[in-house]
Amino acid sequence: MTEMIEGFDKLIARDPGCSACGMFTVEGLRATSEVWEQLECREKETLQDAERLTEQLLDRLISESLPDESVTQDHVNVLYRHWPLPMYNLDLHPIPVSLEELKAEQERLLWAEVGDPR
Repeated sequence: MTEMIEGFDKLIARDPGCSACGMFTVEGLRATSEVWEQLECREKETLQDAERLTEQLLDRLISESLPDESVTQDHVNVLYRHWPLPMYNLDLHPIPVSLEELKAEQERLLWAEVGDPR
């Protein structure tokens, strides 16, 4: 069983294609990072580049048995139609941080935005 990234439930609701294909798991994000890091974005990317990398990514997700049982061709079509290009050399590698640290940062940002009542 793959581990789902905590907090992606809202994103999954908006993008069922990526979720059903297994992209929002730890393994899926790792695969996405490794496939897309092949392309150095320099403003000359084409739709064919995106389709080629999306196909490679889907092949990898399938080979690692990441898509869930409910995946359909419609989910795959969503990826081909809506996956962004270019990815602008995004670093999708995990950043080692604890859940407690993330929650503390979330709390700090909330109070910075709305004003700390203390």
